[in-house]
Amino acid sequence: MTRMPYISFSNLKKAKAMMALAFASGVNLQCEPGIAGPVLDTARRFMKPSAPDSTQPLTPTQKSEQAVYLAYRFLMQADAYLAGEDRAQAEANAPIALSTFWSFNSNSREQLSQWAKRVSKEEFTTNKNAPIAIDFLNKALVELNLSTDDYSRLYMYWIASNLLHKAGDEKDSRKCEQYIEDYIQLFETGKSINEKQLSVAVSLLNIRAYNIVAVNIPDAPPSDPTSLKKTSLPGGPPSPRDIASSEAFWLRSAALADRLQPTADLRRMVHRNLSLWYQIVGKNDQAEEQKLILFSLIGKHDDRLLYPSNGFCGHLAWWVVPQKNVSVLLCGMG
Repeated sequence: MTRMPYISFSNLKKAKAMMALAFASGVNLQCEPGIAGPVLDTARRFMKPSAPDSTQPLTPTQKSEQAVYLAYRFLMQADAYLAGEDRAQAEANAPIALSTFWSFNSNSREQLSQWAKRVSKEEFTTNKNAPIAIDFLNKALVELNLSTDDYSRLYMYWIASNLLHKAGDEKDSRKCEQYIEDYIQLFETGKSINEKQLSVAVSLLNIRAYNIVAVNIPDAPPSDPTSLKKTSLPGGPPSPRDIASSEAFWLRSAALADRLQPTADLRRMVHRNLSLWYQIVGKNDQAEEQKLILFSLIGKHDDRLLYPSNGFCGHLAWWVVPQKNVSVLLCGMG
C-alpha cells in the first residue's frame, strides 16, 4: 500500500516547528459547519477555477491557491472512487486542470466545512478502487504542504483522514489526524494569540466533537422551549461515553476561545453553541452554566440573546435583544 511521502509525522518537533513558521492567511470562521448533503452532492463541486496569466510567473499567493485547487480536486477524485463511481465518471466529475488555481472566499469555506462534516459521519464500503483513491489522497496531501491557507489545509487534512480510514489505510489516517492535533496543541500550549489561526483550531475541535455526537446547533429559536431536548440524533441517543468524549472537544474549544476578548464573536459563539449542545444532549445544569457565561460576555441577561434577530437588509444581528415596534429601513433607500 502506498505511503505518504509528504511529511515525517514521527518527528513531532519537526512537525510543530514547520507549522509554527507558516500560515497567517485570513479565515472567516463558521463555528458550526453546515448540514451535510448526499454522498455526491454539489458541495463537492462548487469551485469555479480561473486561469492565471501564463506569461507571468505565479506569485506565492497564486502558488498556494493552485495547490489548494489541486488538493481539492484530488480529494474529490478519491471521494468519488470510494463512493463507487467508475473511473471515467469520477474523472469527468473532477477533471484535474494544472493551469488553474482556486481563490477561497467565505462561501467556499462553508462548502468545505459541509464536506468535512459529511465525510466524518459517512461510511463507505471498501471496494476495488480503494488503492486508486489512496493514490489520489497521497497526491492531495503533497499539494497541501504548499498551501498557506490554514482553513483549507487543515479541513482538507480532516477530509483526507476520513477518506483514508474508509479506504482501509488506518496508519496514514491517524497521521493526518495527529497533524491536526499538533496544530491545535500549538495554540493550547503557546502564549501568543493569533485570532485567525486560533479560530481554525476552534473550528477543528468543533467538528471533531460532531464526529462523535452529531449535533447540529440551530440558529433559529425552537417552536417551544422543550423542543431542543427532543432533538433526534443520527444513530439514536448517544452513549454516556460518546457524550463525554464529544464534550471534551467542546470544552477544549471553549478554553481556546476564552483567550480572546469578551467582545470577540468567536468567544461568545462557542459558549452559545455549547449551551445549546448541552440542552440537546440533556445536560441542563451545564447548559445553564454556559448560557450565563455568554450573558456575562455580552453584559445582558436575556434568553433571546441565544438566537440572532433580524438586522438591516436581511442580515442577522447577534447579541442584540430584538426591539418591538422598530421600523426597518428599506435597503438602498437613503
